[in-house]
Amino acid sequence: MSFKDAFSQGLSAAAHAESQIKEIDSVFSELNKQIMEASNGKIEILRMDTYEEVDLTASITALTSVTGMLNRKKIIGIFSQTPKGKNSTQIGVVKIDKKGYPCEIKFGGDRLICEDKKSLTKALNYLLADVEVGKTLTKLMNLEEDISDQDL
Repeated sequence: MSFKDAFSQGLSAAAHAESQIKEIDSVFSELNKQIMEASNGKIEILRMDTYEEVDLTASITALTSVTGMLNRKKIIGIFSQTPKGKNSTQIGVVKIDKKGYPCEIKFGGDRLICEDKKSLTKALNYLLADVEVGKTLTKLMNLEEDISDQDL
C-alpha cells in the first residue's frame, strides 16, 4: 500500500466515523425530544462529558501525563426543571468508539454494546424500561409536582 492510498483511506475512515457519530447524536436527540413530549417538558435526557480517574497501576503511561490520568466519558443524565431549579440524576454512561460504533451503554449492572442505530435504539428503550430508571423518572416527576403543589 502506498502512502497516498493510506492517506485516502484515512480520509474515508474519518468521514465514515463522522457520519456514524452524527447518527448516534441524532438517536440521543430523538430520545430527548420524545421524553420531553411524554413528560410535558418536565424531563430531559441528555449526555454530558465527565471524567473518571484511571487506576494508575493499570497504565504506566498515565504516570507521564496528567491528561493520561483521566478517561473521558459521557454520562446519560435525567434533568428535571422545577420552579425551584434544575434537578439531575445520572442514569448511565455511554462510551462512543472513535469510529462511532460500537458504542457501549452501561447502567445498573447492565452493559450493552450497540453496533448500529437499531441496536442503540433498542438499548435506550431497554434503559428507559428498567425498573431503577423508572423509579428515578417517577421521583423526578413527583418532585416537580410536589414543588408545584407547594407554590399554590
